[in-house]
Amino acid sequence: RRARGGGHHPPHARRLDAGMKSNFLASMLDFIRPLYNEKIRPKTPFRPNNIRGFQLKGPDRLFDLTKPGDDYKLEHISSIERAVLPSDHLLILGAGVGVSALALANQVRQITLVEGSETQMRITEQNLDANHVDNVNLLLGVAGQNIGVYNSEDSRVIDLHQFETVRVVAMDIEGAEMSVIPQLPESVEKVIIESHAQFGSPKKSVMESLENHGFVIEQAIDITPGNAQISASRV
Repeated sequence: RRARGGGHHPPHARRLDAGMKSNFLASMLDFIRPLYNEKIRPKTPFRPNNIRGFQLKGPDRLFDLTKPGDDYKLEHISSIERAVLPSDHLLILGAGVGVSALALANQVRQITLVEGSETQMRITEQNLDANHVDNVNLLLGVAGQNIGVYNSEDSRVIDLHQFETVRVVAMDIEGAEMSVIPQLPESVEKVIIESHAQFGSPKKSVMESLENHGFVIEQAIDITPGNAQISASRV
């Protein structure tokens, strides 16, 4: 005869246990993620990847839970592709690890990458060399305010008016968008921006700033709440 009171839990109890474990793990991740992103992730090495046929290091780090695929920055790159001409000198503010430059190098005459992080710049240079791309100039410095850029304390501020012949500007600069838009040279006809609400440049504010400086919004695709991929043309 089986003793009472031991062993098996009814199905609803098992569901409660599973739910509690799931909530606990989610809470732990919410607690650990900011610490990892701020303190640990910047100091871990980049993982090797193959994105759109390019062999490169990054953009993910050794202990990241996700790995980028061919859709990484797809909407950003596609928006730039629609804006550029083969004769263009494209200005990209925020190099990342060079994924956009690799994808666009054979579609324009020249690219200038502006990047504030020495670490990101070094990895970008390695990625460009590894894929035999030779029409990209690298410029270490920050455009606008220095917001959320790792290892950029000594980076100089770049005067964008030196790019007076540039027609297309793309930027993914961690919240500095609002300070850069007023500095865009008159020659700029097309702007592609990824907004960053978490760093003080939400979608709505970026769009209003563009319109206040003579641009018309052509497209705004939501990425996450408050953040969007925005394309605009000067009137």
